[in-house]
Amino acid sequence: MTSPRLAIPFAFLISVLFTGCGGGGGGGQAATTSPATEAPATPAPAPASTPQTAGLWQGMTHTGRATHVVMLDDGRLYFLYSTVADATTLGGAIVGLMTNSGLSYTSQVAYDFDWEGMAAQTANLSGSIDNLSGFNGNVSYTTNANRAFSFTSGYRLPTASVVTLADVAGPYANADRTMNMDIDESGNVTGVAFAKKCAFAGKVVPTRNYTSILQLTLSFAGGGCSLGTNTVEGVAIYNPERKELLGVAVTANGASSALFQTRKP
Repeated sequence: MTSPRLAIPFAFLISVLFTGCGGGGGGGQAATTSPATEAPATPAPAPASTPQTAGLWQGMTHTGRATHVVMLDDGRLYFLYSTVADATTLGGAIVGLMTNSGLSYTSQVAYDFDWEGMAAQTANLSGSIDNLSGFNGNVSYTTNANRAFSFTSGYRLPTASVVTLADVAGPYANADRTMNMDIDESGNVTGVAFAKKCAFAGKVVPTRNYTSILQLTLSFAGGGCSLGTNTVEGVAIYNPERKELLGVAVTANGASSALFQTRKP
């Protein structure tokens, strides 16, 4: 992991918010929720990425946010964090590319897509892994030192939550029903967001070692989509107890992101 294959330039970022709590802030524009006069055509599914090996750590920040940290074997890191008020509600995500020296890791590039009204901005993440039992470190910010925080987390074994795509399959919606998504038993994804003005389709594929961590690709159909006809790629985490899917994905150049928190009925 000392020479990652992909470097993501995070510039001119726009966060597209599929909010799980009826609203959201974040680095840029939120898609409109005005009624659609005609549903757009569903785009062709995006190709699935080659499955990678993942690591998953769960923990807390010193400010009281619950965290889910996923790192893939190419160095891509997805740091999902909750709101302070509710550990079960997504508050935002840091997406970055990590380099390492032994078990010490530093972000080559990282960006924080906040969901609580703060502007998205460049972040610096550093941490260390202790024999896969813990991933602990710090996050600082280039332009807002007051947002800095530390975090501690414990390694979650792949066998701690074993599911199949049949378990993941089904209909999902966010809390205010502005996003609806269906996943079939082959991992194909279709859905609409923001009062059916924005259609999307894609694929989820389990990582090599975690059945509950899914590599995700979504393609948007234009029309009412703030992401236009872009394709985003990232990860989704399935919680079988809550029947919930958390996800974050970015475009290939890092220019836009999509976050979502959805549940089955």
